[in-house]
Amino acid sequence: MPPDQQFFNNFGYFGPVSDKDYNLGLMWIKNTAISENVQYIETMLKGGPSFIVTNELDSMLNSLTSQKNDTEIDIVLTAYFDAAMKNSTINATINSYAQMIATSARLTISHTRSN
Repeated sequence: MPPDQQFFNNFGYFGPVSDKDYNLGLMWIKNTAISENVQYIETMLKGGPSFIVTNELDSMLNSLTSQKNDTEIDIVLTAYFDAAMKNSTINATINSYAQMIATSARLTISHTRSN
């Protein structure tokens, strides 16, 4: 199997544990990198929350292709964003996800400074 295919085939194994503990996972990655003298780490976080604002807007969003012009794309994205911002459940979901990522980043950075 070519190395790049082997690399990308491994991504599926992370799914079952990707929601377990972001803080612990990021700390483990950082500490392993430090112990192995790794100078660069590129992490990929599991996708953020997904939701349907309205069925109509979801269909419009899913119909966007590279053949659409910038104006058409902007109209759909603006409508989707405006509707999402008016929905308190969606806002709470986005804010909760953003807070979890921010907390993980702060803990990882503060642990780095204390070592």
